[in-house]
Amino acid sequence: MTYKLNPEIEKIRSPVVIVFEDGRKREFKDGKSAASAIFEKHYIVTCIKAINDIVELTITENKGPEINWIGEENISFF
Repeated sequence: MTYKLNPEIEKIRSPVVIVFEDGRKREFKDGKSAASAIFEKHYIVTCIKAINDIVELTITENKGPEINWIGEENISFF
């Protein structure tokens, strides 16, 4: 399964740097290209900073409860 970030970041017109939890960075020319990027994990934006002319988005993996198609939490039998 693949994921994208919040589509609202496509409104950012400045260069965007995405900072992962482990310190890795990924650069994009603007928010539109960052919003269209595909990720293997579900990330959420936890911090937004403006550094000079660059917008830095810190993201962390969303560890929320997994919910099935009827809105209930999944049950583990182990």
